[in-house]
Amino acid sequence: MQVGDAFASTKHGGEGLGTATVRETAERHHGATSFDYDGTLFHASVMLCLDD
Repeated sequence: MQVGDAFASTKHGGEGLGTATVRETAERHHGATSFDYDGTLFHASVMLCLDD
């Protein structure tokens, strides 16, 4: 279930650790994440800016 721009865990109360970890990792690498759920399908998009 989506709550604002976060997704609630199906295992416990609050935001799921998976999406939070992916978001934090992307931010650490100056990237971005996008998560969407339409009631049937969950979609995750991640962009990382890696050094050359």
